[in-house]
Amino acid sequence: SHGEQMINRFRGELFFGGLEDGTVDELRKRQGVDSLTAARCAFRMLLIPGASEHREAKRWPVENYAALAKRIADAGIQPAIIGGKAEGQIAQEIVKREPRVKSLVTRTDLFQIVTLAETAVFVVGNDTGPMHMATLAGAPGIALFATTESDPDHSAPRGPRPVIVNAAPTLQELSVDDVWQSVRALGVLK
Repeated sequence: SHGEQMINRFRGELFFGGLEDGTVDELRKRQGVDSLTAARCAFRMLLIPGASEHREAKRWPVENYAALAKRIADAGIQPAIIGGKAEGQIAQEIVKREPRVKSLVTRTDLFQIVTLAETAVFVVGNDTGPMHMATLAGAPGIALFATTESDPDHSAPRGPRPVIVNAAPTLQELSVDDVWQSVRALGVLK
């Protein structure tokens, strides 16, 4: 499974974290994520608005994420934000602007991101580690790149399902309409 591939890819980190043994399902149980929990997330998509704290240019504007989340929620899919402590304020602002978004910020670890991504309808995110994990775990995705910061030809996320790269010199130049068009191109909306 894609989850097994992720576990194998991050085996070194897992070893140092004391979780070196076990299948994906065993590791999920240790982390409190079972198949039923994953199934309940089947109509959810993931927003990944974070990026390295010292690389603000790699973050698509909060107001754009909120506007995109509204379109996604209007299409009948629940947006959920994942990220770490550094994304707390970003998540609060998105939820304030679009209350149908669920914030899972600071509540997901490596295994939970993989599980959520395996069952997500799709993901949209900046060029950041969790975005790469989500697409490797099997979620189709839209990756947002500022070409002045990263070269998507060399560092775009990859995975077994389609990943569309939306790139512009700066992320401020990337419109909600551009990203929405890519979401529609994934073919995941009803």
